[in-house]
Amino acid sequence: MLIADADESFARDLARALSAERTIDVVAWATGAEQTLELAREQAPDAVLLALELPGALTILEPLAAIEPKRPKVILTGMEDTSAELLVQASTSAGGVEPAGFVRRTADVSEMTSLVVVVVALANVSPTNDLNGTTV
Repeated sequence: MLIADADESFARDLARALSAERTIDVVAWATGAEQTLELAREQAPDAVLLALELPGALTILEPLAAIEPKRPKVILTGMEDTSAELLVQASTSAGGVEPAGFVRRTADVSEMTSLVVVVVALANVSPTNDLNGTTV
């Protein structure tokens, strides 16, 4: 998994917590959109946990979905006040590629870790790797 969040401290702490999970392998974390895209191409993660608040996040959805040979599943994160309009924009700006899921970003890294683990597990069970916007 690649974690992309503008809050460096939160990204680092979440990466540590998720790395402790046996089911998730965190390959890197990024604090910028271009860095996220570059790392996704270099590291070939199974999933990208992408914060909608990351400047440029919406602009890299389509390029993330086009990475070959292995397309990462994109799981979006957003704050409690992330608008439905922004979620719709995110889903449609990726050239018709729907995110694998959405996780509300909490201040508590432990709680966030648990939510991400659930969404990743659900995404892996889906035969099409498409949860049609599952929200946890």
